[in-house]
Amino acid sequence: RGRVAAHLAILDGRSEVDGEDWRLAGLVLDVSDRVRGEAIAYGRRLTAAEVARQDDRKVRLEAAAQAARRTVDEQIDTARIAKGAAIVARKVLRAAPVDGLAGRAIRDTLGARYRDVSTACLEHAVTVGWLTAQDAKQGGTRYRVGPAIGEVPGS
Repeated sequence: RGRVAAHLAILDGRSEVDGEDWRLAGLVLDVSDRVRGEAIAYGRRLTAAEVARQDDRKVRLEAAAQAARRTVDEQIDTARIAKGAAIVARKVLRAAPVDGLAGRAIRDTLGARYRDVSTACLEHAVTVGWLTAQDAKQGGTRYRVGPAIGEVPGS
């Protein structure tokens, strides 16, 4: 405050500081403190806004990555089910084209690799017409060759 008061006196052409210089120096320092405080607060707001933008960007990127992973997983499952359905259709065509095979026997031929999607494989084979499903007399379902059996890949 003393230096500011001295500079004010010099600016006024005097070599000695008076009470008015001292009062004005106090005002200058108060305004300076407020400006500095506002500048610091503004900088903090900018930093907080940038952090929030970066967080939002990370969230959006992670959401997009998860969506892409889900899409890939769904495509892999769809391809896996279609492949399993083709295996099932070829098995019925080779093993029992007239009488068909029981669903349990077909599921067993798929093995461990398709065990979790065996029902979906059978449903897909019926949906695309490779197989037809018919209730068996002893319970369960028998699968026979369907009208689109010639469209099975690899047959």
